[in-house]
Amino acid sequence: VTEINTVCEVFNMTLVTATVKVGDELIASGEMKIAVTEDEIATQEETLLTANTEITVRFSEVDSMNIVWHGSYVLYFEDAREAFGKKYGLAYLDIFGNGYYAPLIDLKFNYKKPLVYGDQALIEITFKNSTAAKLIFDYKIYNLKNDSLVAIGSSTQVFLDQEYQLQWTNPQFFEEWKRKWRLL
Repeated sequence: VTEINTVCEVFNMTLVTATVKVGDELIASGEMKIAVTEDEIATQEETLLTANTEITVRFSEVDSMNIVWHGSYVLYFEDAREAFGKKYGLAYLDIFGNGYYAPLIDLKFNYKKPLVYGDQALIEITFKNSTAAKLIFDYKIYNLKNDSLVAIGSSTQVFLDQEYQLQWTNPQFFEEWKRKWRLL
């Protein structure tokens, strides 16, 4: 059994310890200091991929209290994913054209304030890079009338091939996409 623990993090420095045991016998141990330079942090921030889209709340999206029905937020997140795909060349048809589907497997919302009929909102989407064969996004929705945060959320999608088989490794086209945007 290998166990790795973060001992502490101070500024750009992290201290970790590791032990390797077979049964109850300790066979190896060590510690490592990991330092990240300001340039590396700046480079990581430069590769943050975001997109925005604006919507106007339609009558069909509100409930009898004139506030946006919770299910409408699913559509707003979808609008943001489409805007992201168009901006960065990772639209649903790009994925499909490479022989894959990308179904949602996880979707989370946290509502802060309501939107009402006629409000204009900005949906901000941020791609969260992962080594896993997944598309992970974070969302923020703002009411443009008063710049208030009305909702946050996240979504996770996986890759299925055309026989609907889950892909455990990143498809080649996705690896190439990541290289293009300096995410590898």
